[in-house]
Amino acid sequence: MAHGILRAIIESTNIDFPGFPNLGFCEGSACATLSTLPIGTNVGVYTITGNFFSGKLVGFDSNTCSVTLRETLTLTPLTEVNRVLDCTKIEVVEYTPPIV
Repeated sequence: MAHGILRAIIESTNIDFPGFPNLGFCEGSACATLSTLPIGTNVGVYTITGNFFSGKLVGFDSNTCSVTLRETLTLTPLTEVNRVLDCTKIEVVEYTPPIV
């Protein structure tokens, strides 16, 4: 119970505390998961509308609840695009944990 209260205090203050992701005003398990993954992690996400996006994680912004994925399109020549998604609109996050 105390952990939940502490998390609520931390999230409401929008201040970084070691060991707790700074989620700002972002809510949901997708935001929490994406905020803790290292930059460069390969991820796939399903949005609440059923769309699937995949790519390398290049950023998470707790002020805007946005996550940025860099996807390589199979066009000729190969093209990279950044997709900025609202993490509160993501239902599923897939990723491969780093090997330790």
